[in-house]
Amino acid sequence: MALRQALPDEEYLYRWVQLRESQTPFSQDFWGRWAPKAVAAYQHWLTPPPLNPLDRQEQHLQNLWKQGDYSVREELSRFLSEVYPQTSWSFFTSPGDEEGRRPRLLALWQKAHEQRRRLEHERQLNQNLPSFHSRLLTRLARVAEAEKALKAFLTDKDFGWDLEDGLGDEQDWGPLETYAQQLEEDPALQRIAELIGRDWRSFRTPPPQLGKESEPGKGEIRGVTWGRSWSDAVSSELSLLATKETSEVFFVKEAESRLLVWDYFTSASPPKLYEDQLNALNHNERGPLIAALDTSGSMRGEPEKVAKAAVLALARIAWKENRPCLLINFSSKIRVLDITDLKHNLTPFLNFLSYSFHGGTDLTPALREALKYLAEGRFHDADVLVLSDFATPKIPGTLRSELRRQQEKGTKFYSLTVTTRPLNDFLNIFDAGWTYDIHPDRPRGIAAESLSGSGIS
Repeated sequence: MALRQALPDEEYLYRWVQLRESQTPFSQDFWGRWAPKAVAAYQHWLTPPPLNPLDRQEQHLQNLWKQGDYSVREELSRFLSEVYPQTSWSFFTSPGDEEGRRPRLLALWQKAHEQRRRLEHERQLNQNLPSFHSRLLTRLARVAEAEKALKAFLTDKDFGWDLEDGLGDEQDWGPLETYAQQLEEDPALQRIAELIGRDWRSFRTPPPQLGKESEPGKGEIRGVTWGRSWSDAVSSELSLLATKETSEVFFVKEAESRLLVWDYFTSASPPKLYEDQLNALNHNERGPLIAALDTSGSMRGEPEKVAKAAVLALARIAWKENRPCLLINFSSKIRVLDITDLKHNLTPFLNFLSYSFHGGTDLTPALREALKYLAEGRFHDADVLVLSDFATPKIPGTLRSELRRQQEKGTKFYSLTVTTRPLNDFLNIFDAGWTYDIHPDRPRGIAAESLSGSGIS
């Protein structure tokens, strides 16, 4: 029905397609979803082909004759006799009174030309229709299966893919299935993705009434951070005081302000949120994301699996909430992939999930790349998550200073350490961090208490 409405003059095509559709197993729901795209494909296929060399030669002779160049009379006579042998042209191309006969010749010529082009196109369509229809149904089936896989493992959002966007091409969905399953078994990674990104709800809170001050107190917990306050330390840190040996570790961490403490959100008067920031966020509650992923050889195996699952969790959140999301892969060199636009970047993202990790670790170029994107554009108000085992050298002091200045502007730098051993933030650059323990003799994963902040429901 959709094809008949769109192409009312193509009755033969409609009947032929209807017959073939009756022989295919596609459901009515399938055609309800894909019929408009199939009709668009037929409309594009029915478009007459571009001019061929014969058409261009004919167009050239016609233009000369229209301009009154009768020196091409003999060439024109031969051309018309060969291309249109069933029409007599001698009267129009004979010498004498060319000017008076020119309009009649051009009218007859144009009619013959249109008929020839139409018949040639019809012959081409009739010859190619079976193969085109077969290819179209195959592509529809592939695209439908691809969307089914995406909804199951990645996102149920409809990005409006067309049949020619490459969605139905041969894709390796295996890695996507693997890391989607990892997230199902490890919701802590999804929780981290939910915690990251500036919470713009706080900026839109109405200011306190005049004459009234905000009540003192620590307010809500929104996560964890580094500090030295005993009263704010999480229970796993306080448990170090149980023995003399572990107490020494506690006091060292306290002296270095490296205790894991609750990060409280106070009810201070909100800063002004400028209109361009609101527009950039597209009315989302949380801001853009930048993920810097360590793809060095030391991350092979279990760390790689955890890190890729965490990136998938970030991508899910970003696509669901229309938040810009940038992926920076770093080892001996860096690669940048803007995965905000899933419609056009699905294949590169799936390829990333298939990459094997190798090379050395150099965090400095990745941080500099993140700072470049934070300087302007869509990611200027993003937060950054670095995923690594942090088997990396210290970063230069100049870069550390640049990071501090960026943090003063409101950017948060988070870390997710995938490791078999306890590891302090010896880089001393992160606002907060989590450790994913993969030691075979200890409980696997992230400590639940480090994810129990109530700032985000």
